[in-house]
Amino acid sequence: MRAAAWRPLRWKNPRGRSHEARDRRQDARQGGRQVPADDRISVYVKNPRDLEKRIDELIALGEIAEADRPRCVFYLDYKHQMEWLVDDEESRRLNAQAGKKLPTATGE
Repeated sequence: MRAAAWRPLRWKNPRGRSHEARDRRQDARQGGRQVPADDRISVYVKNPRDLEKRIDELIALGEIAEADRPRCVFYLDYKHQMEWLVDDEESRRLNAQAGKKLPTATGE
């Protein structure tokens, strides 16, 4: 006796496919899916343990305000490493931020 013989070959979604068409119609009526705004600020540091120190440096440089401190996140927590390779506004901003350093006492 074969117990597995009665099982269907493919799994079927219990909701059927009608929900996909309904969702597309609803999205079209609303003008597309609404994506919530992401207000996080990505901060480039090589090691996530240095994030607080880098945030302090950026505040001292005037790049970000003290009120923005809670919004700052490690850049790899914001996007995957491969996504940062795309040449877009966020990537250019992160690259510019990475090059900014506090002036040292020796004037370097």
